[in-house]
Amino acid sequence: MLKRTYISRYNQSGALVPTAEVFKNTIGSGVWSRPSIGLYEFTSIGAFGAGTTTLPINYTVMNSDGTVVHLIGQTISDNVYQISCVDSSSTEIDLHAIITLKIEQFVD
Repeated sequence: MLKRTYISRYNQSGALVPTAEVFKNTIGSGVWSRPSIGLYEFTSIGAFGAGTTTLPINYTVMNSDGTVVHLIGQTISDNVYQISCVDSSSTEIDLHAIITLKIEQFVD
């Protein structure tokens, strides 16, 4: 089984499109977008389709204002990995932080 990895320093502020300083990417080229408050998507054509298992992410970080933010990442289509950011009451909120993001994928 082949393992593919995406690791970046991810920077998000307000309603701006997130930026990423990519350290390692064997999943495939892609782009980040912010479709709505607290939702961020990495789109890479065909990267998350049949024969792949992409691990979900679930961890907690602090926004620059001290707000606790839970990050939940999952594959939502053959082309998109989505990260949802929620506060302690499960309300989607924007990430205002610089974090290290790691997405791991296994290919059959």
